[in-house]
Amino acid sequence: IATGMKASLESLANFIGFVVWADGEYDEAEKEAVVEIAETFGLNQLKFNIAVEVAINRILRMDEKEVNEFLHKAADDIDDVEIGQVYESAMQVAIADGVLTRGEVNNLLAIADALGIDTDMACLLLCDMVKTEAELEIDTEEDEE
Repeated sequence: IATGMKASLESLANFIGFVVWADGEYDEAEKEAVVEIAETFGLNQLKFNIAVEVAINRILRMDEKEVNEFLHKAADDIDDVEIGQVYESAMQVAIADGVLTRGEVNNLLAIADALGIDTDMACLLLCDMVKTEAELEIDTEEDEE
């Protein structure tokens, strides 16, 4: 039984999968971050990891409009009191590999939008997290299509 978690495992996994999908690689650092998120939300780690992988595979086949609908549908299942925690989890995954890319920032802003967090606040929250990561590399190059 989840400890007070109202959002479904699937909805949270959909957001996390979307962040992982930004750089197209589900690496070990991101997998470790996913384990920590499962622990934070009191979720079964194996089921959550599988749900993240399913979300990544689903997103790969979507166009931009479908991804937007996918995110907003997932957001409908997130309780208002958990919005900040969900966004923080997405940010943790984005920086888990030690590099923050434009694609990851774009995806984080799309997640914030779906969750109803305004862009200014989303940027400030990201800045707040980034400043705690002394070794984090910021990649300002255009993402390759």
